[in-house]
Amino acid sequence: MEKTITLHKFQDEAIFAKERFVALIAGLQSGKTIAGCIWARKQVAEHPNEDGLIVAPTYKILNQSTLPKFFEINSDLKK
Repeated sequence: MEKTITLHKFQDEAIFAKERFVALIAGLQSGKTIAGCIWARKQVAEHPNEDGLIVAPTYKILNQSTLPKFFEINSDLKK
């Protein structure tokens, strides 16, 4: 099932940036997690034979926010 996600300007700029280092620095519920999930999926598609890492500031945030949103958007990557 395909999902449609509408990005705002800054999410789009970050996801498709060509720079080596990119940071999304914004307030609560500003779209950082969604942008990160989409960016990570883009990296998986562009580098299928590479390893990756998803991190969060705390274990609690990783389990309650970051990973659930990642697998909601990228459910086919969950094993």
